[in-house]
Amino acid sequence: MKTIKYNYENIKLPFNLKSTECEELTTEEVEVKYLPTFINEKITLPRFANGVYLATLNALTIGNVKKYNKGKQWLKDYFPYTYLKLIK
Repeated sequence: MKTIKYNYENIKLPFNLKSTECEELTTEEVEVKYLPTFINEKITLPRFANGVYLATLNALTIGNVKKYNKGKQWLKDYFPYTYLKLIK
């Protein structure tokens, strides 16, 4: 698993990301596209964190509870404000 330097902190990704979830591991801010229906605002995350969010959603969809919980905890640890908005 990769480690990303973001805001002067080394962040270890919770799992490997597929190219469909994150085309490149950068700290560039991107808009989150798959939002819960009750959110009416623009939310941005660094590209690598958006990839973890997408992988977490994919894990939920296919029933991979272990990966879903790992991604959910990672988002809660590193992006708590966004976590509260995205994961219910």
